[in-house]
Amino acid sequence: MIKSERLNRILKEIEKRGLTAYKISQHTNLTANGVQKIIDKDTENPRIGTIIEIEEFLKLDDNFSVVQEPQESYMNNQELDNLTRLVQDNWEELSKRESFKGFFFSQIAKALNMKIEDIFTLALNKK
Repeated sequence: MIKSERLNRILKEIEKRGLTAYKISQHTNLTANGVQKIIDKDTENPRIGTIIEIEEFLKLDDNFSVVQEPQESYMNNQELDNLTRLVQDNWEELSKRESFKGFFFSQIAKALNMKIEDIFTLALNKK
């Protein structure tokens, strides 16, 4: 399947489900601003990696069918407060784990509305 077909497929699926750029950014390593540019067609030729990441979030297979609807995880306020305390109490150990580092830096990139590669470039160029 060519890239333009994949892009059209995800745009149709996003519209069909009524998804927002923000919602997609919360479940991917993409920024809401970047996703919005794709939805608005301001970015006419997004990277294939970006398309694949959105497809994976949407759970689309190569036959244009939905493999599995994304499942919402819901925590009540008490559970979120408990999780917050757990993260704070275990921050030192979490920050040593490679899997957490990737997640952490991707969240920083989203907050700063920057690509993770740009953050690393800036960080490595600073002495």
